[in-house]
Amino acid sequence: MSRLKGWRKFAALVLLALPFLWGARQWHIRALERPRVVCLSSPETANDFTPTWSPKGDPIVFCRFMKLYRISPDGKNCQPLLLLEHTQGTPAFSPDGRKLAFSSSHGGSIDLWVMDLETRRLTRLTHDEERDVWPAWSPDGKRILFTKRISSTRTTLFLLDLERGEEREFCPELSWGRCGSWSPDGKQVVFVSSGHEGESRGLWIAEADGTHPRELYQSPSRDDEPCWSPDGRFIAFSSDQGGVMNIWLLEVETKRAFPLTFFTEGWASSPCFSPDGEWIVFARKVGSNSVLSKVKVPRHRISVVRREP
Repeated sequence: MSRLKGWRKFAALVLLALPFLWGARQWHIRALERPRVVCLSSPETANDFTPTWSPKGDPIVFCRFMKLYRISPDGKNCQPLLLLEHTQGTPAFSPDGRKLAFSSSHGGSIDLWVMDLETRRLTRLTHDEERDVWPAWSPDGKRILFTKRISSTRTTLFLLDLERGEEREFCPELSWGRCGSWSPDGKQVVFVSSGHEGESRGLWIAEADGTHPRELYQSPSRDDEPCWSPDGRFIAFSSDQGGVMNIWLLEVETKRAFPLTFFTEGWASSPCFSPDGEWIVFARKVGSNSVLSKVKVPRHRISVVRREP
């Protein structure tokens, strides 16, 4: 009889613990299947930020010590791309891979510039007293979406028509916005915003002309720097859910999000997909410096991972 009571007590404890065991199991399985992370640069010699992947597959262009550099996806052939006296940052390839847009203080203020990668000719795109950063080419190559600081208290998205040389505010009804990324078909843009005054910060989406802005994803944490996948199914972004900024993936259709990296210190930011969608390059803080890394996108596991409550 005492043995039967013991089994009943054990069974009751198991039933009570099942929800917690199941939740732990989900995270345990996820931990066992963590995607492979490859470091591309060394923290002893690098301080790397804002990488962008060429549509041709090679190279990756990034900012090192506020100058533009290039590196092959295997971490080899790292060399300066543009060594002007003034700072450069937030590079972005044109859809054909022949030009590179970036921000620079070359003209006195931080404006957008374009470099022809074959001739190395530089063309200034904006002439603002405030800061213009984070350019993003439309898939047809005719427009550039960028982040403009229009006052000391407001930063928002602007759209530049390259053929006409005209720029306008992208979503004027929103309180602020930054870090836009185009969908592969050019019909939509994802960006960071808190919507209207007083609303929570998150990932927002709008039509290509800036109309119909609406919230796409919001967490209790800081979500930033979205980047659309080449097939349009996913959006990579940085998030400090869990206390440390890591790289996450959002499934656009289901709005399920899950982490790709699991760093417990420092941060990971500025994700950018490879042209085939198999890898994501990003910047990662290691010690007092930051390095380039890339993470393998586990496509065969994506459909079975659910968003944790």
